[in-house]
Amino acid sequence: VEQGRDPMDPTDDRRAPRDPAADGLPDHLEDVNANGRLDEGETNPLDPDTDRDGLNDGAEQTYGTDPLNPDSDGDGILDGIEDQNGNGAHDPFETNALSRDSDFDGIDDGAEDRNQNGRVDQGETDPTDPDSDGDGLADGFEDTNRNGEIEGDEFDPRALDSDADGLSDLIEAIGHTDPVNPDTDGDGLADGVEDSNQNGLRDF
Repeated sequence: VEQGRDPMDPTDDRRAPRDPAADGLPDHLEDVNANGRLDEGETNPLDPDTDRDGLNDGAEQTYGTDPLNPDSDGDGILDGIEDQNGNGAHDPFETNALSRDSDFDGIDDGAEDRNQNGRVDQGETDPTDPDSDGDGLADGFEDTNRNGEIEGDEFDPRALDSDADGLSDLIEAIGHTDPVNPDTDGDGLADGVEDSNQNGLRDF
């Protein structure tokens, strides 16, 4: 018996596939043509994370992301930031590394997570929640140019009541008052004072 194998027993001659990078991918799946060189289109069998995105090559194969592209979906966020636990799957509260717009609100994940760090920081909307402020209006409806910034007459997708007049943006949209002007008719009374029951309707 040599190195744990019996020279008289051919059934124990199979060796476990080599995986020096310890990325979950054996060499023959990384150096596909077995020429011992890193060729175009191959992952590096000596580097667990060929594209340096924070997600190892084996996890990328499991996930379906591209181990040669650090941002597989092109949303501006590295695959390893999107798959925060590195398990090769899209889990709740993670953005989807295979979708530019994980919550389907019309704004790319990288525009919502403006510093692309995988957290919802001050001034950002939540790329995993289509209605970050819970006002009943999708973030992409409020941020009309969908660039992650509040400009001009856009509603604030981070605030239930963009103009702080006592009426939510949704109620103002229903009642055709201006969600970014606290006194739509300019009479000196806030919209929320005039619509005292805050239903967005003119009651008699």
